[in-house]
Amino acid sequence: MAIIPSDNWPLCATILCAGGSGKRMGGLSPKQFEPLGDDGLPPLVTALWALAELPMDSVVITHPAGQRERVEELLAPVPGSARRIFVTGGDTRQASVLNGLEALPRSTDAVFIHDAARPFASPELYRTLMARLLEQPELGGVVPCLAIVDTVKHHADKLLLGTMPRDGLALVQTPQLFPFGLILELHRHAAEHGIEVTDDAALLEERAGDAAKPRVGTVEGAQWNLKITRPADRVIASALLKGELVARWTRI
Repeated sequence: MAIIPSDNWPLCATILCAGGSGKRMGGLSPKQFEPLGDDGLPPLVTALWALAELPMDSVVITHPAGQRERVEELLAPVPGSARRIFVTGGDTRQASVLNGLEALPRSTDAVFIHDAARPFASPELYRTLMARLLEQPELGGVVPCLAIVDTVKHHADKLLLGTMPRDGLALVQTPQLFPFGLILELHRHAAEHGIEVTDDAALLEERAGDAAKPRVGTVEGAQWNLKITRPADRVIASALLKGELVARWTRI
């Protein structure tokens, strides 16, 4: 399914994945629900703020089982005209995304898939992704990437085994943008055949033998679009929330 370029966005939706348990954080509450700092907002709330000024038709929020009322209460103060659809997440992120895709109207043209654990994806990043897809509608998706600046090593058993060349390598972030029909088809296929991936763009890579498979485009990611995975990430995120860069779209 290709998106026809136009001066306006196509019928667009976002899936916010907030169904994880946050076990690596070591807390009792899922990390996406815990405020950042003493007076900060939970990551899920901050992630939704970025969508308030964008022309979204629908926003799907995947949440842990039994947490719908809590999620609705958390998100109630966040403005936005998009219809909010609350969906129970699956056993994995991949299953949660498929649940979210299945909940969207079939009239949807394009869908952003984003992790609530990345609360600082800016409205500009969403616009940049959409601009690339509208510019090249033959693409099967667009993802934000960052160049690797650290040296990358193979290691095992606390011993170095060798150095990997950094040329051609990148760190991939979310949100990732896809034509809706294509990514729904790929997620259904993966679920049926037991294909497991760590990000949604990898589902297009699984079609390596398909000569007609669409390519995935890239745009420059953002250094502040960090993923809150470990306790130290929360310290960094709390500091970011106090700065003007993030505050201008989270209204803090």
